[in-house]
Amino acid sequence: MNDFTKEELKELLDCIHWKINEGQEENLTTAVDKKIQSMIDNYCEHEETVQDSAMVDCCKCGWSGFK
Repeated sequence: MNDFTKEELKELLDCIHWKINEGQEENLTTAVDKKIQSMIDNYCEHEETVQDSAMVDCCKCGWSGFK
């Protein structure tokens, strides 16, 4: 789904919240906040099913990628 770990997404969200709390809120900041929160809420700890020697699929979310 993405290249961020759940911990990295939480760190990004903390930075956005800091910016908002400092009074620097902008429409873009709020939009990014919502998108990052959605990524955290929908984060999948992929349960891999091997497709072949190089490819794997996640049986929970349908993600496909390389080992």
